[in-house]
Amino acid sequence: MGATLVVGDTHLKHELILPRVDAAIERCDADRVVFLGRPRGSRGRRDNPDFQPWDKVVAASGVR
Repeated sequence: MGATLVVGDTHLKHELILPRVDAAIERCDADRVVFLGRPRGSRGRRDNPDFQPWDKVVAASGVR
């Protein structure tokens, strides 16, 4: 069983944070990622388009 990676609120900085999350998934052999805060957007804002494709690619690799 792999590790659970916990990511704090990204404040819509996906372009900076998601590559680091990818590296941490590999480094820790994580099989689960838990985002705190609002990873897909915030109240009054549209979803960040950077998150949607990343979410699908990571899920396809078996990470929940």
